[in-house]
Amino acid sequence: MTKGKFGITMAAVAALAFVLAFLNIYTVLILLVGYAIIAENNNWLTRQVLHALYLRVAFTIASVLISGLFSGINALFSLVRAYGVMSVMSSINSFFQVVLNIVLFLICIMAFLKVVKEQDVKIPVISDLVDKSMGIFKPKPVKPAPQPAEQPPVAPPPPAAPSPEPVKADNEEWTCSCGNQNTGKFCSVCGTKK
Repeated sequence: MTKGKFGITMAAVAALAFVLAFLNIYTVLILLVGYAIIAENNNWLTRQVLHALYLRVAFTIASVLISGLFSGINALFSLVRAYGVMSVMSSINSFFQVVLNIVLFLICIMAFLKVVKEQDVKIPVISDLVDKSMGIFKPKPVKPAPQPAEQPPVAPPPPAAPSPEPVKADNEEWTCSCGNQNTGKFCSVCGTKK
């Protein structure tokens, strides 16, 4: 186990932070966060105690919102003197508060068990907030630019066919070696080919 500057193990300080978060002891929890940041100056410990503080703040906000909602509903029913409905609303509020505290207890127990083993606590939204508080920014995944649809390769134009030699008409006159003037492919006198 890693010991801090004052001989106290880091895991014990982190575990104490989650106990304080569950017990809703803000003053001591905030002092413990200050101790971790200023005195110990250890990144792992700072991350864990900030998790505990932010967890407690998140559950306090949720509790206040739930209580405020049901108090507002009760105020409306008190105007019409529906005391039976107000009693039911108060019971529902109490039920939600108990469920909220059970969830907080379970999260604190899991976090406590992790920090005792000197492992990082990872609570989905709170971990991101802790990272941002500590200046750790994770780059957002960049979607690749859409690729244009592949165009089929353009075939080069076929080579131009060689232009055929002009066909000489058979009626063109030519002189044979025998001296005869002919118009066909063969000499009309001796039969010699043109």
